[in-house]
Amino acid sequence: MRTLILVVAALAVLVTPALAVDDILTLKNGQIVTGRITALDDKGVTVVKDEREAKYDWSSLTPRCQYDIRSDHLGEKDADGHATLAGFCLEHRLFAEARNEANVAKALGFKDTKTLAAFLVTVDRTEAEYTFAKVDQLVAEEEFDEAREAIRRFLKQAPPSDYTEEARRRVADLIRRRDAQILRLEEEQEATKKLEKQKKLDERIQQLTDQVKKLREEADKAYAEAVRYHTLGNVSRARKGWELAEKLLFKAHHALSRLQRLVRRGPVYDKASEQKTAIRKKLVEVYLGLAKMLCRDRNFKRGVPYLNKVLFLDPVNKEALELRRWVDATWLKSSARRLTNTPGVRVTGGTSR
Repeated sequence: MRTLILVVAALAVLVTPALAVDDILTLKNGQIVTGRITALDDKGVTVVKDEREAKYDWSSLTPRCQYDIRSDHLGEKDADGHATLAGFCLEHRLFAEARNEANVAKALGFKDTKTLAAFLVTVDRTEAEYTFAKVDQLVAEEEFDEAREAIRRFLKQAPPSDYTEEARRRVADLIRRRDAQILRLEEEQEATKKLEKQKKLDERIQQLTDQVKKLREEADKAYAEAVRYHTLGNVSRARKGWELAEKLLFKAHHALSRLQRLVRRGPVYDKASEQKTAIRKKLVEVYLGLAKMLCRDRNFKRGVPYLNKVLFLDPVNKEALELRRWVDATWLKSSARRLTNTPGVRVTGGTSR
């Protein structure tokens, strides 16, 4: 039963008259109109859609749409009509269609063959001039790929001539220009990358520079506080101030080392070296302050390591050398007393008394 229904349906399709296909009109404003064209005249076309009639002026239609309508409604033997339509195509830069219509008119026996021959020469020249002008404009705008595409379209439809040879020569020039453009763009991109890299480097340098400045300011403040508390006799707070100054100066020194690794050489590197030298001098003052305070307080065990640090950074520091001599003499006597366990015992010549 199902097979019978399918066969009947297929027969119905075969015997049903083909539905009329609507004409399609393309307007210059981009709108698409469908319907059946019922009349043409000098002013435009009449279209019927759903039993409603509408009139469209030729000027409202795109040149290509006008050509399709005029071509479809020409008589099969109308040589003059095809010749006239060829002129319309040339006027609206439909060059391939202009050649086709001229050749159709010639095939249909258009009497003025010389005019048709001259017309075809004009089409070739006009198309070449139009194409080359467009190519020149695109070259000026450095749109070399679009220029090559315009020449490709020209070569595809234009008959061989001096114009097509000129077009092929222009292709070689366009390829050369395009290669040069690609190279230039690559160089510009590389330059942009370098600028971006340099910008990031400059930002990092500035961050480290600001960090060093802040750390040194904080270290100077801590050092000043340590000196003040030492003057007031507050040993504990003085020691904490100097130790904080040491910690901050070390951080600044490390930041300068990172900065030098970034730049590797140049004025920034040299300036960082000068700042590191200044930090080491400041560390000498910090260590000397701690050493003097602790050693004068007879805390040699904690003070001597700071004294050693001073002499490591500045071996000829007069205050440190004088403090070293005093420490050596004082600490030696103190050690001797502890060894004999007798207060006030003087050790001389291996005998005691």
